[in-house]
Order: sequence, then C-alpha cells, then structure tokens
Amino acid sequence: MQHPGGSGKDHFSSEIHRLILNCIFTLVKKSTAIVRNITQCFTAGSINLWEDPANHMNRKNFLSFLGFSPVVFMNKKSMANAIQPETHYFKDDGKIPNNTLPLLVYRKALPGLTASKLQKHFAENNWTNSWDNGVYPFHHYHSTSHEVLGIYSGSAQLHLGGEKGAKVNVSAGDVIVIPAGVGHKNLGSSDDFGVVGAYPDGRDWDLLKGEPGERPKADKNIAALPIPDLDPVSGKNEGLKKIWGK
Repeated sequence: MQHPGGSGKDHFSSEIHRLILNCIFTLVKKSTAIVRNITQCFTAGSINLWEDPANHMNRKNFLSFLGFSPVVFMNKKSMANAIQPETHYFKDDGKIPNNTLPLLVYRKALPGLTASKLQKHFAENNWTNSWDNGVYPFHHYHSTSHEVLGIYSGSAQLHLGGEKGAKVNVSAGDVIVIPAGVGHKNLGSSDDFGVVGAYPDGRDWDLLKGEPGERPKADKNIAALPIPDLDPVSGKNEGLKKIWGK
C-alpha cells in the first residue's frame, strides 16, 4: 500500500523543487534591491553623476564593483576624447621639408562612420573643404594647410615623412593629422580603401612633390600657418591643440 504522503522519492523531489523556488525568489529579491540602489544612486538629489566631476571616481568605482567597465557607457564622441594619438616626428630631408610639429595617428578613434559622417564630424570641429577619394601614390606635401585624413573603410600602408620617413599601416577608424610640409604617399591599399580629407578653417591646399624651386616659398608658407583652434577628432583643447601647442 502507498503511503498517503507519497513515496520517499516524491518527497525528495518536492524538497528539491522548494529549494529551487527559494533560490530563485532570493535572487530576484536581491536583483530588485540592486536595481533600486543603482537607480537611487543615479537620481539622488537630481545630481548628474555622469557629468559631475566630484562624483566621477565614485561612479567609476561603483561600476567596476558591479563588474562593468565604464567604457561600455561611452559614446563615440567620448571615446574620441579619451584616445591618445601616436606622435611621429620627421626631419627635413632636403626635398620634403616636413615639420617640427609631429604627425598624429589616432587609432580606431572614429570607427563605423561612413564617408559623409566623417566629413560631418570634421566639419563640426571646423575642418572643412573636404573630399572623398584616396592618397596619391607618390611623395607629396602641402605648404598652405595642415590636413586630416579619416579612414572609413579598408586599409593601406602609408609612407610618411618622405623617403627617409616611416611606413605606417592604417585601417578603418584611424585618423591621421598631417602637419603642413610633412610628406605622405600611398604604398599600397586594399580594394575597399576609403579615405576623406579636410583642412582647418577650410583652407585651400597646394600640391608639392619636393621638386627644385618649391623652396624657400614653401618653408615660408608652412611657418606662417597657425595652430588650428580645434582638434579634428575631439574638438577639444587636447590632442592636437595640447601636443602642437607645447
């Protein structure tokens, strides 16, 4: 005859079921409390914890404590502001004048943008007179303007600073800020290589190749150029403005 309370196996199963339900209930309760605390932290006193410098470290540490990286909450503009560029210095090689200002390479500063969106981003920082084309396959430089190149697709190897310069690989998302006078040349690129160029204040640009007769006029043009008011990537008083302004 079967016991009215069921078999021992049924009783064990019921206990397991009860324990599982208790665990789920506890987890839901704790999760609700965590969400409530997070909400209170970010709304308490109507303080904007994302922007208030006094709360920055607390917010950062709080996110880290929860296992989150603050980076995931950054938009593309914030990411661009946080990226520090590579600096490349090139000396006058007798043909290509180059510049005492360093060429800057921002790695993956503006990923996922189309050509038109890159041009718009640069224009917002007062780098205009833009184009969407490629990079010439010969050494050349500009004496009447600095230049920014934004890679929106594919990849390429650029020879920077003239024949005695450096070979640098670039790919989609990278941004190169080229001081007036610094040589650049496309050594080879992928079939889908796409790049836009722009100039501070929409300046007109010349095309010089290091040929006899270009200097000293080119040197005078380069020396007369002001440092741009805004960095083409961040638009802030950092990056170009900070590095070139030293």
